[in-house]
Amino acid sequence: MIDRARIEGDLFDLTQLPAFERRRDDITVYKNAGGAHLDLIVSQHVIARLS
Repeated sequence: MIDRARIEGDLFDLTQLPAFERRRDDITVYKNAGGAHLDLIVSQHVIARLS
């Protein structure tokens, strides 16, 4: 479960704000649209492929 304290920004922040820095080994998952269950399945698949 992700709580509010762990949310660092939205898609705009990730792609547009120069002050929003990510480390090379950071993994970013964001909700685009659609069913949350599909987002979870896709996110788990991507993370598994990167590991």
